Amino acid sequence: MSSTTRRKSRRRRLERKYKHDSDVLPWIEEFTSIRGHEFFCKIDESYITDQFNLYGLYDMFENPKVLIDIITDKNIEKYLQLGDNILMNLDKHAEVMYGLIHARYILTTKGLDKMVTKYQNRDFGTCPSFFCDNTAVVPCGLDPQVGQKAVCLYCPRCEKIYHPKKNRHLLVDGAFFGPTFPHLFFLTYPSLKPMKIAPELLYTPKIYGFPVHPNAYKVRLKEKNRQQYNIEDFLTPLPEHWNAGRQTGRKVARLTPGSNITQEKRMPERMEHSERSSQRNNLLEAPAASQQHGRPTPTNSKRRPGTGPRNFI
Repeated sequence: MSSTTRRKSRRRRLERKYKHDSDVLPWIEEFTSIRGHEFFCKIDESYITDQFNLYGLYDMFENPKVLIDIITDKNIEKYLQLGDNILMNLDKHAEVMYGLIHARYILTTKGLDKMVTKYQNRDFGTCPSFFCDNTAVVPCGLDPQVGQKAVCLYCPRCEKIYHPKKNRHLLVDGAFFGPTFPHLFFLTYPSLKPMKIAPELLYTPKIYGFPVHPNAYKVRLKEKNRQQYNIEDFLTPLPEHWNAGRQTGRKVARLTPGSNITQEKRMPERMEHSERSSQRNNLLEAPAASQQHGRPTPTNSKRRPGTGPRNFI
């Protein structure tokens, strides 16, 4: 029976309990029999009614005594006068209070004994790791505060935590077991803790029979990052001290990283080429300018072959 169905039938159960119906289960047995609550053990009623064991929990709830009465099935005739919504709300808070009491109870001698039986019966499941060989696990909470983390499973062999295999267990709060329980459990019963896996038995990644170095992935990642460059790096303007970029004002594509010829080497070559072309143009324009002004053209000027004036018909 799901938790929602049980809350809706709360009034009918109280009425049957008030009539001393023997078919009605106590609140604790009914709570632990819900699907998904297989990790919980049954707390002794004497532990719940002792206020010393509940120190600090009374400040977390508005009506702690009412919740204790609901858990222990006391003063039923008083709560029959309440509405269905109020009963459902009280029952919901009673579950949270039972879970917090459960986190304390499983740290006691009686609570550890009950959890040993469930551990030996593998009620908590087995480790999903290949090398653990289906080692039995125990529940563990990562945070003692309610509503922070769901319950996890701790493997004593590989000493790692895992999510439960069944989704219904993911709805159980990890604060109902706490982070202390698994380690105190195996310290109290050291014979139940299996041997740790030897390092030589663990899986080693290999390529063609050679083991992969642990830092190989970091080195490869750095090489990949070097090869990746932004498109803006290819469309940035040249510095001002380069004439080509200053005169044209256009954006020139840079060379790709890793090239043997850098920009500092290629730009002077471009400048020399532009200067040569400008000198050649000046030599070609000089005779035409001298003829217009009536000046004789020097005959003893040294020209390179092929640079003289051309006659166009």
